[in-house]
Amino acid sequence: MKHTRLWIWLFAASAALNVLLYAQMIINNQKPPEAPIVKGTYARQEGGTLYRLAMRDDGYYCLYLAGEILELGRYVRVDENRLTLTAESPEELHGCSAFLIGETLYEILSDGSVQTYEKTVDIPYYDNVKPVWNDEANEK
Repeated sequence: MKHTRLWIWLFAASAALNVLLYAQMIINNQKPPEAPIVKGTYARQEGGTLYRLAMRDDGYYCLYLAGEILELGRYVRVDENRLTLTAESPEELHGCSAFLIGETLYEILSDGSVQTYEKTVDIPYYDNVKPVWNDEANEK
């Protein structure tokens, strides 16, 4: 009889803790997932050639090889994981949309193929290239 009260009290405490843990789990599941950060430098290797894609906070991107700019343009975040890419030059051959999942950017090319870039650093950097953007327009 003496231990029965102790077991009842322990059972009640255990039940209360389980209810609190369940409530916390429900609250955590209701938080919207954090959108991946676009800003940074991404890289992909193809046939011994290293392609880099620098993405800035202000919506500009630069696709380049060391010493040679391949494409300049702007990107817009459509939703949490989807981007649209618009090249400054209409004859550019690269994609018009991309998906960012975690640290990986999947660029969908106009022919339907996909190029995969892995994020290397969280800041855009340029290896022996200097993208020319209208800096006065960026400051406004």
